[in-house]
Amino acid sequence: MATRRVAISRSLWKTTVLKVDEVYQLKNSSSIVWGEGEKSICDDFYKQHQLNRSASKGSLLFLVVACEKLKEKLNKDIPILIQNYSQVIYFCYENSLSKIIEKEVDFKKSIEYLCAFDNPEPDKIECVASVLLGAWLAIDKTKASVMDAISKAQEYIPSYIRSFQAELPLDPEVQVILDGIDNFTYNLTRGFLHWEFQGRGIYKTSSKLLD
Repeated sequence: MATRRVAISRSLWKTTVLKVDEVYQLKNSSSIVWGEGEKSICDDFYKQHQLNRSASKGSLLFLVVACEKLKEKLNKDIPILIQNYSQVIYFCYENSLSKIIEKEVDFKKSIEYLCAFDNPEPDKIECVASVLLGAWLAIDKTKASVMDAISKAQEYIPSYIRSFQAELPLDPEVQVILDGIDNFTYNLTRGFLHWEFQGRGIYKTSSKLLD
């Protein structure tokens, strides 16, 4: 199971503020069932919930499937034992990352948010998604957070993935120099200085991470 931890104010079994583990189990089969007994998905979810509860944490457990009809069926058939903290969600399965980005709007928006560019082009979105997947495979997932994966991806392509540091202002002297260049435009966004220059048949554009 993949785990993401979040802190939310929500009552799961007590009217207290709990740290909640969001846990995702991915299945790419059209014949998935909740099952009964040891090693069934139902048993997995119940034991994960008990483990979280023993650590004074709440549980939000998601079964991710690649068939929308199967998702609807499994959501209707969630065993009573795990109903309060379980849900089935759909995520498409395709043979290429570009097709997944095209079909999964929320996934695409998430990758766009991580890009260093406003309104990134499709090739940049796919590049960032590919590097993030590679970074996820490369890190120790038993200890890593989402930000660990993003930081690893930034090491691979620092010019494509946004910075999460507070926006750094330009030095006033540098700003005066840039403002004085004809046909030169720039902006600061997502931790990067993006600039364009056009003049006498020359066109150049680039980005630089501010640090």
